[in-house]
Amino acid sequence: MIELTPENAESFARKIFVNDRVKKESEWHIFHSKAVEETALLLAEGSYVDRDILREAAWLIDIGQTIGNDVNHPLRSLEIAREEFELPGKLKDCIINHENLNEPLCDEARIIQIADKVSVLRPELINLFCKYSKVNPLEKEWNIKFVNRILKGIPDLLRKL
Repeated sequence: MIELTPENAESFARKIFVNDRVKKESEWHIFHSKAVEETALLLAEGSYVDRDILREAAWLIDIGQTIGNDVNHPLRSLEIAREEFELPGKLKDCIINHENLNEPLCDEARIIQIADKVSVLRPELINLFCKYSKVNPLEKEWNIKFVNRILKGIPDLLRKL
């Protein structure tokens, strides 16, 4: 097992994302993970949460999306990360509960849950949506639905902070 550090989590995730079969998915995952990390650190300013956990979680929460469908990616992400690292409880909570399906147990997981959604609204990620939507009209419709779903959930997530 490799020592768990923010740098090692990022390096591990980047390798997985770059090996993804679809270039646009690889590009999306790298931009998104970096945006989640930056957003989580901004949300955590002035609090006593573990910033290393936030940085590690930002890179590990979506590694399971590179295999199969999106529905079960939190569990797959956890399984893949466990093969490489010994994961503390807070990091497991971040990975499993970053979707809105369950209530996170720790503050770090609440922050990651919000950062995962809010980061999608960053200009770089919106540009990626636009870039790939021009190539594929069906993807444009999916992207619009995806962003609408994210926007609807943000007020409830922010109330949890």
